[in-house]
Amino acid sequence: METNAQIKCNLKTLRLSTMAENFNIRNEEAIKTKMSYSDFLLILTQDEIEVRKYKRKETAIKRASLGRYKPIVEFDFDFNPEYNRQQIMNFITCDFIMKKENIIFAGLSRVISIPHF
Repeated sequence: METNAQIKCNLKTLRLSTMAENFNIRNEEAIKTKMSYSDFLLILTQDEIEVRKYKRKETAIKRASLGRYKPIVEFDFDFNPEYNRQQIMNFITCDFIMKKENIIFAGLSRVISIPHF
């Protein structure tokens, strides 16, 4: 069996699926840039770690039964022009934490029921 194919098979056996999926792309990149073995392995393992973190976060959100996760960048400011878009978008930077300030969102919460067909 070809070496690269065996490596991918080993990665799958070890349940390192992201590393297995990214192996060929990262290997070609390493060859083109004359990357060291250590740097190649570092990038490959970082890919695996990032995907696992993302999957853990997604799983936690699903288990929390919070409904659909919607990032603030998807927020529809057009429905109420009184909202200060810039002020809300500044919350993304989390500067209020460094300044030891609190933020409170007050008002009615609305749940919109969407019929399933």
